[in-house]
Amino acid sequence: MGTIPTHTIEQVAAANDIVEVVSSYFPLKRAGATTGRSARFIRRKRHRSTSARRGNRSLFGCGAGGSVFRFVMDYEHVDFPTAVRRLAARAGIPVIEERSFSSEEDRQHEARRTLLKLHLEAAEWFQENLLKRDFAQPAREY
Repeated sequence: MGTIPTHTIEQVAAANDIVEVVSSYFPLKRAGATTGRSARFIRRKRHRSTSARRGNRSLFGCGAGGSVFRFVMDYEHVDFPTAVRRLAARAGIPVIEERSFSSEEDRQHEARRTLLKLHLEAAEWFQENLLKRDFAQPAREY
């Protein structure tokens, strides 16, 4: 798996208005330049505030906040690349990841692939000899 290019991340951020994204999860009420709601799932009275102009959200009382990506990461318990992919799908933006292997990583990857192939061949050889050859009868009985 590769990395998501910076220009794609910026395009996804620009295409996803934070107020629309947050309001797709729960209802918000307009309060001047910000949009908010009480965080009723928390026992103490705290308020959420989402600002389209600033492109961020905050949770008064505990200080949690962040971008549209941070909101999706926190609310859905996913990592950053997954949040980018979900928001890109929501906006209809294709995410084409760039391969980021260096020649050293390519060589290590190929060496690992060769070792795994050798291990598979060795396991098949031992299994064949242990289960089907007459000279392995004492080992099978043991």
